[in-house]
Amino acid sequence: LPHCAHASCPVAHLCVSVSAMGKIPKKKSKRILIKDQNKIARKVRQHHKKQRREAKKNPNKFKPKDPGIPNSWPFKQELLAEMEQGREEERTMHERARAYKEVLRLRAASQKIAKQVRSGPSAKQVAAASDVSTLSEAHVLLLCVDARDPPAGRCAELEQRFLQGAGGANSLIVLLNRAHLVPPENLAAWLDALRSAGVAAAPFCTTVDESARASSRSKQKALKAVGATEVCELLGQLALAEGAVPHADLLKVAVVGATGLHVEGVLQCLQLRLKKKCTARGHVTLLERAVVLEPRLGAGALPDGNTTAGVLTFGTRPSRKATDLVQLAADLLARCCDRLALMRHYAIAKFDSASDFLAQLAKALELPAADGSGASDPALAALAFLEQWRLGRVAYCTRPPAAPKKAAAPKGGKKGATKSVAVELPASVELTLSVYTEQANTDLAQYFATAAEKEAAAGEGAHLVLAPSECGIGCELVAALEEHSEKKSLRRVKHAAAVDTMEQD
Repeated sequence: LPHCAHASCPVAHLCVSVSAMGKIPKKKSKRILIKDQNKIARKVRQHHKKQRREAKKNPNKFKPKDPGIPNSWPFKQELLAEMEQGREEERTMHERARAYKEVLRLRAASQKIAKQVRSGPSAKQVAAASDVSTLSEAHVLLLCVDARDPPAGRCAELEQRFLQGAGGANSLIVLLNRAHLVPPENLAAWLDALRSAGVAAAPFCTTVDESARASSRSKQKALKAVGATEVCELLGQLALAEGAVPHADLLKVAVVGATGLHVEGVLQCLQLRLKKKCTARGHVTLLERAVVLEPRLGAGALPDGNTTAGVLTFGTRPSRKATDLVQLAADLLARCCDRLALMRHYAIAKFDSASDFLAQLAKALELPAADGSGASDPALAALAFLEQWRLGRVAYCTRPPAAPKKAAAPKGGKKGATKSVAVELPASVELTLSVYTEQANTDLAQYFATAAEKEAAAGEGAHLVLAPSECGIGCELVAALEEHSEKKSLRRVKHAAAVDTMEQD
């Protein structure tokens, strides 16, 4: 500051002191570097982490110490006694809670054990055990197959296992169900082929009377069966035959068939027919449970080894994600014996391959194109093709096997002489031939034709002829039946050994 020029100024001494100090120093900034800030934050985190770790190791170290009650506090003894009583009540409460939890644990464990004891096998295991007991008790096995493709519904393992039981006295009768859906010539050819192979075969069909079903609530009254009288007659003669029933008064009959063949309906129709006057009444009893065979499934939820039979015979809907629909349609197309009939049925031109057929079928059915393009979707065409066959909208039948040729004349014999070989047929086949006479077959053919008029699928033009299935079905019931037979034989051996021991004593 400049020196004050006035000597008489009252603040002259202040001016002199300020001028003597010089410049005023600037205030120091509190800002620090970023690296120093991060360093401090890291150190703080490490310190807090160390404190948490030590608090876990020594929980009592960081607890605030109780300063206690000063001696000058009034009524100190009464306060200490009250605090001790509160701690005792808290300990008692914790012990009661611990005991209550233990009681709940023991109760839950006992309930679980009781539930395991009460709950027997599952419903599937009970059904399997019931099927095994039904087959083990039966003397005659009525195997229901589809008349349109009889080999598809047969189970060779089950037939062989059943015929070997009970000293070989069991009988097998193949019931050609849905016989009204095939031409009479084809049905007669299949019956002759099965009987020539030593298998008793009988035609059968079940229909539903819609008028009776509308007027009555009972489904049994609406069921109408064609061929039930002849089947009951055959069972009655088989029951009266010598040696048919080894250790029982009644002939026990089990009705067996694959899923989708309406085995329960067949059993109900036969039960209703047995209540009326017939040869089998009083000599034959039908086991109450119909055994439904579940085919061993392969890829795409279809029967293993015979995928087309799952669609045609059992009515299985193939999954579009699980199987190749185009390949399944090609397999079905390969079974068609007459392609001209197939072309007339779908009104398409001649085709060279399965892909060409699916392309023409998509155009004939006016199916949408794939992804909005002009090309047809082969998977969609294959699905529509399979659905028509699965729903029974296509009338078809399978080609029966050729009749066996007669033996030629031996060399060196007389001219025109032939060697006749007598083939011994089972008793069930001979009884079948005696029951199904020419007149009975004629009457059944008329009844089947009447029933076929009510079916839409049977009246849509000519039947398409397919090659028969090369194999039947496989099921898990055969293994269970063998295990049951082994256990039964083991019990018989133990019983015989116990009887021998008692006789020796």
